[in-house]
Amino acid sequence: MSDYSKYSDQDLIHHFKNGDEAAFAEIYQRNYILLFNHASRMTQNLQAAEDLVHDTFLIFIEQKATLDEKSSPRYLLFTILQRKIINRFRKIGIEKKFLENKYVTSSVDETDLINEIIKNEEEEMLREGIYRLPKEMRKVYLLKNYSDLSRSEIAKFLGVSENTVKTQIQLGKDYLKRIIGKLLFFIF
Repeated sequence: MSDYSKYSDQDLIHHFKNGDEAAFAEIYQRNYILLFNHASRMTQNLQAAEDLVHDTFLIFIEQKATLDEKSSPRYLLFTILQRKIINRFRKIGIEKKFLENKYVTSSVDETDLINEIIKNEEEEMLREGIYRLPKEMRKVYLLKNYSDLSRSEIAKFLGVSENTVKTQIQLGKDYLKRIIGKLLFFIF
């Protein structure tokens, strides 16, 4: 049996595409924690994060035949996971009206209700601000703030310089401050 921990990502994809389950196990082992941490930070819900990561790996397996052997499994998995998270947020948005009606009819302390509504609004503004970031800036911002990757790891992952990552992070923060400020102005 081979020691897959020494295989490159591209070698692992090649072996996985050819039906080697141990290669998939290594891909899973290398990426699960990073994906789970990212999903749990984004959703603030451990069960939802676990479900999203599980679904991400299922999609990865289903797409086995079409995987590009030159791509990083981590990049492919993060891309799938990010789509799953965005879809989840969209679903939550649809269900939000139901939850608002639930708050109105329940006997929750008024202060708790107001705090919960404010928290939900702030989270929604942040999601909206992140969604409005330019695509490459959004990728860097999400990887920096919702994964355990360092700047150098993000740079390597995206194939850009570490200075580019640093600049994109700062520009992303500045952009979000402006966008969220505008959203707050329209709300209040």
